[in-house]
Amino acid sequence: MGMKLGKLLGWLRVALVFSVKALWLASMVLVPLLGMWLSSSLAAYYNHSVLLCVLFGLLLFPLIPVAWDRFYLWRDAKKRTDPERILTAIDRLVLRTLVINLAFIVGLLTIAPVSAFRSISTRGDWMFDGYNGPISNGARSLIFGLADMLEGRWDPGESMYGESDDGPGESSRPDVEPDVEPGTDEVGKPSDESVDSSVPDKIGKPQETQEDIPPKVATDHWPLKLEIHQTVLNVPESVQGSYQEVAGYLKAEFEDPFERTRAIHDYITLRLEYDSLTRDRIVAGDREGLPSQQPNDVFVSGMAVCEGYARLMRAMGKVAGLDVAYIVGKARIQMQNSEGVGHAWNAVQIDDEWYLMDVTWDDGKVEENGGGYRTTYLNTPPKLFGADHFPDKASWQLLETPLTIGEFMRKPDLSPEFSLFDFELISPTRSQVTVSGSLQMTVGNPRGAFILATWQSQSGDGGGKCAVEAGDPIEVHCDFPSDGEYLVMLFGNKEQYGTFGEIAKQLVNSR
Repeated sequence: MGMKLGKLLGWLRVALVFSVKALWLASMVLVPLLGMWLSSSLAAYYNHSVLLCVLFGLLLFPLIPVAWDRFYLWRDAKKRTDPERILTAIDRLVLRTLVINLAFIVGLLTIAPVSAFRSISTRGDWMFDGYNGPISNGARSLIFGLADMLEGRWDPGESMYGESDDGPGESSRPDVEPDVEPGTDEVGKPSDESVDSSVPDKIGKPQETQEDIPPKVATDHWPLKLEIHQTVLNVPESVQGSYQEVAGYLKAEFEDPFERTRAIHDYITLRLEYDSLTRDRIVAGDREGLPSQQPNDVFVSGMAVCEGYARLMRAMGKVAGLDVAYIVGKARIQMQNSEGVGHAWNAVQIDDEWYLMDVTWDDGKVEENGGGYRTTYLNTPPKLFGADHFPDKASWQLLETPLTIGEFMRKPDLSPEFSLFDFELISPTRSQVTVSGSLQMTVGNPRGAFILATWQSQSGDGGGKCAVEAGDPIEVHCDFPSDGEYLVMLFGNKEQYGTFGEIAKQLVNSR
């Protein structure tokens, strides 16, 4: 019995030693591959040369470690000494490789931690571009699985305009407004001139007859007709002394909670103007002394950014007997990067169900929204709302299986209106792609709707139209004048002529 136990322990010792040595040797290859993956993903994301990153990776292993060891041996030979060596040649090579490559990885993560994790979550599979077989898709799943494990490192810090209220199933929301420092987000909806001047002015305003299209995603409460109730349009001046008086008036006028929610939503779009000056200060990094975004203050001033819109919606909802939550997170705006920038919005609970809304993005006075009041982001189905909104608390996605930040970043940026036409994005199906001079997009079109498309240089060097071949599917072809980063925008309409509303965006690296 003792001999058998001794043999077993001996075999276990051999297995342990073998495993440690195998791991030691494997690290010589795996760590450099990690560094090369990280740097090349950054290059793919920011439209730099991936080939240069690969060549640089070859310097980090094996060229520099081997050269270092050769220099070490040459120096000893020149001294005509033969010191006793503790490490073997292979151990020295492994150790030198780890020192060089770990220093490179740590340095890269120190210089650009957010960009590094953003890039591997979005473009970590660049080496499989154009391949969709079982092997490439399996490898892609493994790569993004690893990237998503690291997702917690991408966010640089807390939002300056507070945190989301507790989500469904968590503790109840506060009965009073929390004490927070005045703050704001960085956005309203795309803040630049999103359409080139050469594009006809029929692009940009939301589709006005969208309710006539029977989309598969339609619900009893979405999409809604684009009309504001006369009661909301004619709220007496005598009750507009405070948001509490207005909310009480709307509560008395609208018995149905859905109608009451919409009434408050619509009133806020009429009452507030988007504070683009404050937004511009935020973009410029000037955050000192920003206007308060608390309900009383924005109601009186009539000016707000998204935080003020969302806080006023929650406050008026509470007075009107509604359970409205305040939510913050990321929203895809301007598509300058895949994960979006800071934003705030709401959810309302009616008949034990939660419904999402973004009053800011429905305000027709926000020029960047296309110049027309809309109800696109009122009671929007969570799957559609989540295409361009990512809350800081996963429960506010209202999805059975919440997305990771990596999954959100990789998804194409499709407006909820995209589904109103029953379009299907066949390719590309990623938020960012790399092409050689031109982009080909394919959109399934079973209902025979129509698309216009434009491209715009992210450097501000101009833009133009893309060629569109109607049919099912619709083929969109965009030619770019030079290497660089571009934003392609799609606009949809059920008729060939008329007003086309924005339905999708695509980031493109051309080289």
